[in-house]
Amino acid sequence: MYLYIMGRGYSGSTILDILLGNSSEVESVGELLAGLSRADREPCSCGATIPNCPFWREVRSRVEAEGIPWDEACRIGDPGARALWRVWHAGRADPVMARRAQITQALARAITTTAGKPHMLESSKTPAHGLLLLRHVPEARLIHLVRDPRHVLQSHFWRVRTHTHFNSRRHRLAGRSVPLFLARMAASWTLVNLVCGVMARAFPGRVVQVRFEDLCARPASELDRVARAFGLDLADLSSKAAGQKPLVVGHNIGGNHLRQADTVRFEPGGGRTRPPLPRWLEAMVILLCGPLMWQYGYRLDGRPRPAGSRAVQSSPS
Repeated sequence: MYLYIMGRGYSGSTILDILLGNSSEVESVGELLAGLSRADREPCSCGATIPNCPFWREVRSRVEAEGIPWDEACRIGDPGARALWRVWHAGRADPVMARRAQITQALARAITTTAGKPHMLESSKTPAHGLLLLRHVPEARLIHLVRDPRHVLQSHFWRVRTHTHFNSRRHRLAGRSVPLFLARMAASWTLVNLVCGVMARAFPGRVVQVRFEDLCARPASELDRVARAFGLDLADLSSKAAGQKPLVVGHNIGGNHLRQADTVRFEPGGGRTRPPLPRWLEAMVILLCGPLMWQYGYRLDGRPRPAGSRAVQSSPS
């Protein structure tokens, strides 16, 4: 099974990815598409670059054994938001989409065989790739991860304030106009989650929605819901989801720097939170995201919400 986390960035996908990857049934690989696009220099969470990592060398060997050049596999990348319309309208015989699906499935087979697990999970998050999986990869199942947009914007706002956010073309907008940049991020939360919701309705039984706050408050029941929806056995995650045992980070590429820790620990319902948003920014978030926030069960009146969870980096043993 090809498991895929889709949704808005800064929604907790890295910790969910690592958590599920600690199951005996699931091998998590982080943001696979972004990581492979930088395969010549991308560090694996084991500390080696992809070309020097034994795990990824074996994956490459298995992909090439299926007749797919490794360079082509690394170039498939994420189709991106602009390609969403094309992916939706492309027929099953579309040669570009068919080739992407073929390469995607070959990567999944190589990863699961190398890891010795039946299922693979990646967390690239973008709806366009999720839609391609739903339309062209029958064994794909998607987790639509949602987080309160006020918490998502806290991450953006904190990075803008500390000047650690200018790492892509879209983030350069923050250098010219912080309010415009933050408005764009809030609007994108609404648009991305709307698209994910439409996809869930269009492909019933293949998409399950998870609120990050519910995962933090009731990790066992949320994981059980995902397991029942997709026919997985995640019983071995109970103690780790409760924060009783550290999580081992596998061979993850792309995504949050948290993956580069030796181990992390999931702390349900606790941990530090960043300072609240300025009132003007919270009002803007409610204006741009309010209807969907209400639909997802988030309070609009500013009253306390369930505490978030954090992943704590552990020292090497």
